[in-house]
Amino acid sequence: MPKIIPFETVSPEEYALLEYVFDAVSKDMLLQIAEKSIATGRKNHQLFIVSHHSKRYFVKIFHASKHAKWARRVELGLKDIFSSGAKRCFEGSAMLYRNGIPTARPIGYFSMASLPWNKKSVAIFEAIEDAKELKELYVNHESFFEELFMSMAECTKKMHDANIRHTDIVLHNFLVKEECGAQKLYLIDTDKVHYAGLSRMSYLTKTFFDMHCIRRIEVNEREVVLFLKHYFGKHYTPFWGKVLSFWSKKSR
Repeated sequence: MPKIIPFETVSPEEYALLEYVFDAVSKDMLLQIAEKSIATGRKNHQLFIVSHHSKRYFVKIFHASKHAKWARRVELGLKDIFSSGAKRCFEGSAMLYRNGIPTARPIGYFSMASLPWNKKSVAIFEAIEDAKELKELYVNHESFFEELFMSMAECTKKMHDANIRHTDIVLHNFLVKEECGAQKLYLIDTDKVHYAGLSRMSYLTKTFFDMHCIRRIEVNEREVVLFLKHYFGKHYTPFWGKVLSFWSKKSR
């Protein structure tokens, strides 16, 4: 029987939202209640904005794409038996939120399907409204990009210090929103977040694997050095640039 799993701090109104979305998904009517859909760039993800009690929420649906090969659909379905995409996304967001790392506030998640390879899993978050991707600011050469880029390094270091990893630290996974006259970053795409399993190893070993998270950062060499200097502070050495280069080459 499908079950709604709420975040520990949801209000009665937010739990009513979870039931509202659950009912819409079970009746295949989410498109009718959603304000709009947002492109995700992934065939097995859909993202919608839904309003409820004058507030707006992100509704993210994970499913095996009908366009994927049958073997791939079965693979994804079997993987979801143990941990659905929505559960990973929700739990990743909850990890960040509890550790004071800015992200979309989690509301809850659920899964439904008779067979694993037909499963839909749904995660719901408080919407981050009027935000832009950090990558957009980089491409447009915005004057305040560098300041936000250093904030991105600080956010990544804070996450790693909490023994949490996001395996795709790239510009388009950070949203920028103006709040009280200042620009604030939010880390998204939280199905790629997990606890670091090597927290008891040496600083050198742990940091070597932490650098894997940054392997796809889409900036030039000068900006990579700037990021690493801000990440490491007084502990920065060019050695960490070589480590990052190693991971970057392995991911190509």
